[in-house]
Amino acid sequence: MISITPEQKKQLHTLSTQYALNFIALFGSHAQECARKESDIDIAVSTKEKLDYKQEFFLHKELSKILKQNTIDLVQAAHASPLL
Repeated sequence: MISITPEQKKQLHTLSTQYALNFIALFGSHAQECARKESDIDIAVSTKEKLDYKQEFFLHKELSKILKQNTIDLVQAAHASPLL
């Protein structure tokens, strides 16, 4: 499972304000504590308004930078499968 430092929490909070996020959620193998070395990090976000492609790209880039991971799968919760 991925560990989040207090500094990363602060950065994520700032990011959530910047992008008007209702929440940021970890799901998938990292959330279930069964991730392997090659597993990506699955993150769902809920937004007040749908992010356009440019906003989603930059949000993904910022999350990768904060979490120091290039293997992030970002999903907008409102547009995801109900099975999420």
